Amino acid sequence: MLLIKKQHHLPHIHVEYAEAEAVFQISDGELLEGMLPNKQYKLVQA
Repeated sequence: MLLIKKQHHLPHIHVEYAEAEAVFQISDGELLEGMLPNKQYKLVQA
C-alpha cells in the first residue's frame, strides 16, 4: 500500500493499491473519493 500526502483543503491522504486509488479524510478515516479492495480498505481504517 502506498500512502501519499498532498496538501488540499481538508486534511486527507491519497492511497494507491495496484490499480485502485482512494482518498481518505485523516480525522475520521472517511472515504472521500475512489475505492480500494476490501482488505486494503480495512487496513486504512485501522
